[in-house]
Amino acid sequence: MKKRAEFIALTKPRITDDEISAVVKVMKSGWWTTGPETLAFEKEMVEYLGGGLNAVGLNSCTSGLFLALKALDVGNGDEVIVPTMTYVATAHVVEWCGAKPILCDINPTTRNLDLDDCEKKITSRTKVIIPVHIAGLPVDLENLSILARKYDIKIIEDAAHAVGSSYRGRKIGNHSLASVFSFYVTKNLACGEGGMLVTSNDEFAEKVRRLSYFGIDKQAFQRHTKKGSWYYQVEGPGFKCNMDNIHAAIGRIQLRKLDNFIDKRRKIADWYDEFLPKYIQRPAKNNESS
Repeated sequence: MKKRAEFIALTKPRITDDEISAVVKVMKSGWWTTGPETLAFEKEMVEYLGGGLNAVGLNSCTSGLFLALKALDVGNGDEVIVPTMTYVATAHVVEWCGAKPILCDINPTTRNLDLDDCEKKITSRTKVIIPVHIAGLPVDLENLSILARKYDIKIIEDAAHAVGSSYRGRKIGNHSLASVFSFYVTKNLACGEGGMLVTSNDEFAEKVRRLSYFGIDKQAFQRHTKKGSWYYQVEGPGFKCNMDNIHAAIGRIQLRKLDNFIDKRRKIADWYDEFLPKYIQRPAKNNESS
C-alpha cells in the first residue's frame, strides 16, 4: 500500500477575499500601526460581548496577561496561581513580573482549574489567580469568584481559547476583573497574531492601555490626526504591546464570522465523538457553559 505524502495541518485559518481586501485597504491607507481599524475592532468586540466593557487591542494574549499583572503591581514576593494544563505563557508572564507561579492541579473531567486544590495553594502572598478556559470550556467562575473574594484575590482570565464562549448566558469577558483573548493563527478568531484584553473597570483599562505603549498618555493616531496634537506625556514606564491596523482589519472581518466558525468547530467535535470515541475525549461540559 502506497503511503500518502499529503500534509495535513493541525488547524487552518479560514481566510477569504474579505480579509485580503481589508488588509489591502489598510496598506493603501498609509496608516499601518494602531489606528482607526484597531479602535473599530475594540468597539465591535465590546458590542459582540454585550456592551458595557472596555477593550484594549494588543499584539498577543500573552502581552495582555502580562500587562494585567503589571497593572495590579504584581512583583517580587507575590504569588500567582496558574493551572498545570495550559500553554507555558500563562506561567511565563508571572515570572516576567518577578513573582512566583504556583501550579494548581486540574479537574480530570473538565481539564480546568481544580477549585479544591486551588484553595489549598492560597497563601498570604497570593495576589492573582489566572484560570484558563481549556478548549473554550469556561471555568466554574461563580465558585472561583466566591473563593477569590474570600481571600481578597483578583481573577485575570486566560481566555485564549474562549472568545465567543458563554458562562451562565453571558459571554466570557463579563465575569472577572479582566479576560484576555488570543487571535493567534490556530484560534477560532484568527489574525495571525494578536490579542485583546476586556474589562468593565475603566481605570484598569486605561492603565493597561498606557502600559501597552510606553506609558504614553495618547496613542499615535490621536496625536497625528487633524484634531490631535503632537504633545504627549510619558506618565510612567511601559512596554510595546499595541495592536496594529493590519491585524485589526483581519480581526474585524473574522469577528463577523465568529459564530459560524464556532458552529463548524462544534460539528467537527461531534464527529470526533461519534467516530473516534476511543481516541479523543473532549472535556466534559457543564450546564453553565457554552
